[in-house]
Amino acid sequence: MKCGTSQGRMSSSGMLIRENPTGENPQFDLGKNPHHRSSTGVFASQDPDADLVPPSNADPSYWRNEVVRSDASHTTPVDLNSLFWGFENPLGDLPFDNWFTAEPLDIPFAFSGDPNGDLQVRLNVLVSELRRLEQDVCSRYRNVRLTTPTETDYANLFTAASFLELVSAFFQRIHWQWPILHRPTFDLHKACLPLLLSIALSGAAYSRPDDTTAEYAASAEAFHSIAETYIFHHLDNVVAAPDTRDLPSDSAIEACQAALILEFVLLSMNNREMRRRMLTKNHPSLVAVIRTMGFSRIQQHAHSVDMPTWDSFIRHESLVRAVTWLFLQDSVLTLFCNQPPCMAISEMVSDLPCDEELWVAESEAEFEPKRQQMERLEDWQPRSIRQLVTWLLDDHEWKGQQTATYRRSHSLQPVLLSLRTTMLGPTCSSAVMRALQRWKALWDDAVEALTSSRKKAPGTVKTATELARLATKIVEVGGRAEAMRDSPYLQGTPREDTADIHEFIRKYMN
Repeated sequence: MKCGTSQGRMSSSGMLIRENPTGENPQFDLGKNPHHRSSTGVFASQDPDADLVPPSNADPSYWRNEVVRSDASHTTPVDLNSLFWGFENPLGDLPFDNWFTAEPLDIPFAFSGDPNGDLQVRLNVLVSELRRLEQDVCSRYRNVRLTTPTETDYANLFTAASFLELVSAFFQRIHWQWPILHRPTFDLHKACLPLLLSIALSGAAYSRPDDTTAEYAASAEAFHSIAETYIFHHLDNVVAAPDTRDLPSDSAIEACQAALILEFVLLSMNNREMRRRMLTKNHPSLVAVIRTMGFSRIQQHAHSVDMPTWDSFIRHESLVRAVTWLFLQDSVLTLFCNQPPCMAISEMVSDLPCDEELWVAESEAEFEPKRQQMERLEDWQPRSIRQLVTWLLDDHEWKGQQTATYRRSHSLQPVLLSLRTTMLGPTCSSAVMRALQRWKALWDDAVEALTSSRKKAPGTVKTATELARLATKIVEVGGRAEAMRDSPYLQGTPREDTADIHEFIRKYMN
């Protein structure tokens, strides 16, 4: 068969509602069938024999707050939709405030000269590189039917107007969940082309059907496979280039950021072959690159007077955030899919991400006073994920006055649960349970300080508590011999989807 455009692509969740003439939510109940699509298709099984008939209720039960008994004496509501860290459903009834708005997108990026013309020149170069790569791949795999974009896909996606909207959608709707880019200094003139492509594809993947970016989603999906090859090939080339500097170059940092953003996007798509490549090849490859470059060993605390300039801070924090979010992603894959971890807690000695106030400062003049103020107010805090997890697990007396200093521990539940793969026995279970209880105290303290709109926002704030409940239930049930015998999830067999944890949730949390 000749290389051509596949006619049978599995639509991403961003496409489903536009293909549904009733306008009803097309997702399925996690408790009905473990092979149904999950909230955004993340890791969902593609068993062709699975019953994919949606439930009669257009608002499936896992979209509502279900009452779930977490222990014998306490009943709490848990939103099962929130359990999938980092992959909020873009089609659900999410709160609309300044964190996630349905208003027309603001286009915040300014260009010198003609904005459309300047950006279009860069996009034309990107198109030529993608076409050249596409031709090369097709020539090498003549007997394999490959999914390639059509001319219409190229025309729809690679215009200055569409890219500006998609990049803006990324920063306004997604970036605050994956804040690995420095928004105030992000420059479309200078960012490498693979990074621009991954950002645009992410903006399209998380588009809503009621805004202008939705029209680009179908065309963007056609570029997923070629973008995967393009971005990870670029990463290989950057790594292969000799570099004698102590810290990675800007091009190396951007190459890693591009690969990480694309990983977030592709793992949220219901495409088994692509998911398998990400889990077995691309994710381990990105981990190896970041480890080789020393991202996990970066230490120069952002609040310290030793941080010489704002530019140094941005470079340092970009490294820290890339390795931190990659590590959290690795832990999530372990938690939900029982994938063996590619990263160890012991190697995470780099600084923790800085306070968000520093990261969003618009200028050096705004940054410096904030840094000095935080330096004066800062009490003892853990400097790294390894130090923080060790402290949470350690058998020492809890000191409540320290809780206010641990507000950056919001995503540690997957990390703690990944310990199941390396620690065994009741000692491990009691230590993890104690750590989760300590985390809960820290999190309650941190959430109390948030604004009301931030508390209602989708994403980490909403997800963290639900993950803690799931984590506690896994530790609790994991100590039972009959559960270990009957639960495929607790047996720890790696999967490419979330069928096993769906079954666990249905059996032990409903």
